[in-house]
Amino acid sequence: MWTKRLGLVVMTIVITGWLQPWSTVAEGQAPSCLVATMHGDVRGIDRGQSCEFRAVPFGLSTAGEGRWKAPVAASPWAPAVLDATIAHPVCAQINPVGALVGTEDCLRLNIWAPHPNGGPALPVIVWLHAGSFVVTSGAVTASNAMRFVEANDVIVVAPNYRLGAFGFLGHRALGGEGLGTGGD
Repeated sequence: MWTKRLGLVVMTIVITGWLQPWSTVAEGQAPSCLVATMHGDVRGIDRGQSCEFRAVPFGLSTAGEGRWKAPVAASPWAPAVLDATIAHPVCAQINPVGALVGTEDCLRLNIWAPHPNGGPALPVIVWLHAGSFVVTSGAVTASNAMRFVEANDVIVVAPNYRLGAFGFLGHRALGGEGLGTGGD
């Protein structure tokens, strides 16, 4: 009996360890990647040959009144500079031990790019994270695209999006915006 419980504990640690977002600290590095966007300036983390931008908002919170409605674009943050050096909680989901984790305020982008150099525009790859549309995040360690960006001179964007019923439950009773269904 105890071996079965130990196996379950070890498996839970391994799985939840894989699902944890990057550390919320910029790992001791001074953030020096600064880019201008149409919503305002964004400061990311200098990773040597590339920049990492964590949790850049692309939509407002979908909690409460926004739960079953189409997402609304994020508001500009200018003239302030957005600090994109800290990971954001994952979107609401059920973890491997059956507990609800995360937040409904999660429409964020994780972006990896070569250092801005004013050169020609680079290709952009939008990468949807694994998890069968019900778990995980674009901010888990396994999703880090730093090496890929550095080797291929591209920009990788990994959106966090509503998961499970919050994003994919479609029913005519949830409509009302001319879309016919709820969720994303």
